[in-house]
Amino acid sequence: MTESFLKGPLAGRLFRFALPVAFTIICEQLVNGTDVFVLGKFVGPAAMAAVGNDVPVISLLISLLVGLSLGTNVTLAQAVGARKEAAARKILHTSLLFSVLIGLVFAGIGEIIVRPLLALLAVPPQVLAEAELYLRIFLLALPFLSLYNFEAAVFRALGDSRAPLYALLFAAAANAVLDLAAGILGLGLAGIIWATVFAYAVDAAILFGMLTRRSEIRLSRHDLSLDRQNLMNEKKDCA
Repeated sequence: MTESFLKGPLAGRLFRFALPVAFTIICEQLVNGTDVFVLGKFVGPAAMAAVGNDVPVISLLISLLVGLSLGTNVTLAQAVGARKEAAARKILHTSLLFSVLIGLVFAGIGEIIVRPLLALLAVPPQVLAEAELYLRIFLLALPFLSLYNFEAAVFRALGDSRAPLYALLFAAAANAVLDLAAGILGLGLAGIIWATVFAYAVDAAILFGMLTRRSEIRLSRHDLSLDRQNLMNEKKDCA
């Protein structure tokens, strides 16, 4: 459902718009909690402790991606509000391509610094190997996670805060089912985190597909490109 803030009382519209956003952020943070629970149930307390030591890093990465996506939210909302369709389309395609690239950059840097980062967090030696394995696989999900957050920002700029929540709820349910299946089949820690990576990919794919059918500014894979001016504007809005 799309909310319009141009007509009628503002308070109720703000509440209806903000509530799904709050639930989306909470749900995104809690997806990792499913992994911790299933690991504790099927793999053992050591695996659960290992993932628990990764939670601060994962939470920081998610918060960082959410923050970066705010630039898209602001600049796209301004273009849509001003009825600048061509500019809005450039912002859309630039933002989504940039989101994937920044996810790849973060994943690459993360893979390089995983071991010193865990040492900095004083992860106990007895769970260090499992904590490293979990975090290394999780980093592979960052391009999907980044894409999802920027897609969610696009929907919110268009006045739709519910679509990102519904997509994330579906992905969270899929993650829970796959985690349980991995636990029951004895696939261990790696199987469970791979299930989460898959769930994030599904999450991003759902919103991507929905954007290709939006009537306001339709997403086209052939138009994905980086526009320097739009990137500079997004950086200013994030600052």
